[in-house]
Amino acid sequence: LKVAGAVAPIFTPAAKRELYKLTHGVPRMINVIADRAMLGAFSEETREVTPKLLRKAASEVLDRDFSPWATWRPWLARLATVGGVAGLIFAVNWALSNLSQQPPEVPVATAAMPAPAAGPATATPAPTAEDPVAAGPETDTVEPATDTVRAAGIGPLLSEQSGATDTDSAFATLFSLWGLEYDRQTTRACEQAQGDGLRCLFQRGSLAQVRNLDRPVILSLRDPDGNQHQVVLSGLDDRQALLSIGTESYTVSIEDLGQYWFGDYLLLWRPQVDGAKQFIPGMRHADIRWLRESLAAIQGEPVVPMDSELFDQDLESRVRDYQRQRRLTVDGLVGYQTQIAINTDLNQFGSPRLARVN
Repeated sequence: LKVAGAVAPIFTPAAKRELYKLTHGVPRMINVIADRAMLGAFSEETREVTPKLLRKAASEVLDRDFSPWATWRPWLARLATVGGVAGLIFAVNWALSNLSQQPPEVPVATAAMPAPAAGPATATPAPTAEDPVAAGPETDTVEPATDTVRAAGIGPLLSEQSGATDTDSAFATLFSLWGLEYDRQTTRACEQAQGDGLRCLFQRGSLAQVRNLDRPVILSLRDPDGNQHQVVLSGLDDRQALLSIGTESYTVSIEDLGQYWFGDYLLLWRPQVDGAKQFIPGMRHADIRWLRESLAAIQGEPVVPMDSELFDQDLESRVRDYQRQRRLTVDGLVGYQTQIAINTDLNQFGSPRLARVN
């Protein structure tokens, strides 16, 4: 997950223990159930995989019930049966005992009680509106005006432009920022991007992460009615964001944006190595030379005269220093985010950058 660019743990410690219990440590089962659980987390729009999601995924994969009560249900059924039989026996014994010990019936004297003296009827007061149970203080259901103002930026915009916030429209806008024309009819967007030498990267993170990557991105927004909208974030500063919808751009506050965006975004980037490989310490590959030369150019240092195709400890140390400097996850792995940062710092490939918002 770190190699793929994950910025935070996805499986909670409890989920890891549950995964081991479900799979008994079998690698293939771990992969299958974990993959299904991550798909479930994505569909529920949650950032973490919990034990509950893992049990649900295992139930779908293995066609068995792994809910917490599953192992107890047979015993509960047997216990209920035994309890029912015991209750029936007790009821029969109790009824027979009562019949054998019941005294003879005594007639009831209906005239023993004197009739009440006649008197003026007293009306029972009916509850009034002032009764504290019948009426309570009125509740003001009007939302604060500040909430309305805060939501007035993106809310009306999404409503007015709802016909232009679908996925295809967002890709058309993003492609245009790369100087490309998006064809809605032929292939899928990411396949078309790959044909143009680009790659799609789907991430979940923060605006700080987007700012650090410094690329236009498609944001997935959700309005109060639960409708999804895809818009392009083309500019960003400390307080404002620039959203591009079709050929128009709109300035919105970051505070307002945060009420509609929950961290999902997609960007295009241009890898400079074969197949957008991810480099791991200890691996040997011809493209390691590119990594060495790129870091040296960025840091203004000569290439260290070592085996240039081996990701050795010295290169790992340089990668960690670079990641720390760029505020990336410091893990020594050169995944997609680190490669994008290198491309940005080299500034050689004509990649669009986030604009400054006026």
